[in-house]
Amino acid sequence: MPEADLLAKVRQEIDYNGKRLEKIVAEKSFKKYFKKFYDEDALKTSPKGFPKDHQYNEWLKLRSFIVSHQFSDTDVVKKSFLKNAMKAYLAVKPLNSYLAEAIS
Repeated sequence: MPEADLLAKVRQEIDYNGKRLEKIVAEKSFKKYFKKFYDEDALKTSPKGFPKDHQYNEWLKLRSFIVSHQFSDTDVVKKSFLKNAMKAYLAVKPLNSYLAEAIS
């Protein structure tokens, strides 16, 4: 959960450049490992300053930008685990870059 000033920067980036985020989460490799953002702590309504019908409203309501992938015990003991873990990392890297650029 970013602090308020950082969260505002991320929301601003989504407002101005949500198309890039949309492209990132639409990537086949991303969708293979990550189904959705953690949204348990999301706002119920649009954040202050954003219209309720904003194209990226669901992302703007997020307070954290967490995605996760669960590897099974069977997956972890396979010889291919490191390779698969690296694929998951590479799939999420564009999201991490997007967020890092937003707060810098």
